[in-house]
Amino acid sequence: MIKIKYNSKTGQILGNYPSSINYPSLIIDEDKKTITDQLGTFPYIEITKEQHEDGMDKNMVVIDGNYQEYVKTSAELLQEAKNKKIAEIEAFHESDEVRILTINEKFQVSTNYETTRKWFNEIINDLENESDVTGKSHDQIIFEWEITTGVWLPLKLSQLKQFKYAVFNITRTNFKQYRTHIKAIESLTTKTKVKNYDFKKGYLLNNKLNFNI
Repeated sequence: MIKIKYNSKTGQILGNYPSSINYPSLIIDEDKKTITDQLGTFPYIEITKEQHEDGMDKNMVVIDGNYQEYVKTSAELLQEAKNKKIAEIEAFHESDEVRILTINEKFQVSTNYETTRKWFNEIINDLENESDVTGKSHDQIIFEWEITTGVWLPLKLSQLKQFKYAVFNITRTNFKQYRTHIKAIESLTTKTKVKNYDFKKGYLLNNKLNFNI
């Protein structure tokens, strides 16, 4: 037989002790069915070797003196469904469908705002300084943007500002939708509602921007 020490409040199994082994550091009270160690005194039940082996790959607990597999509560199952749905929206939020902005039906760039904002700010600030120094208008200031290796897209400063705004608008809108959907998912009360929730609603997807160049 195997003694199974457990938490009387939660049913959590805290240890197992085959009867064939001596445990000098433990106080085993067979009348009260308790095991005392350095952490305190806990109840135990006895199960067979076969029961123990059958439960080795399962989440076993002791409930009302019975050695059994843990059954998740409805609240836990609901939270699992929410966690799964939130993981799905997080993956979707980083997908090309959300992140990629296509320029002139050909070039694709990421709209990851945290990485593009600094780049745009630095370039535009430099070009605006050039405009101030030279007196050229924003339509006269040209920036050649290497969209892909060896492929350059000439953009006016005014167009570059349009591009920056497009990236900002896409990321602002989609981040707001992301936060809104997360909050909505967390407030749902059934697994069915969670399963059927459409988190793509409100997103700006497959975005395009065209310039006359």
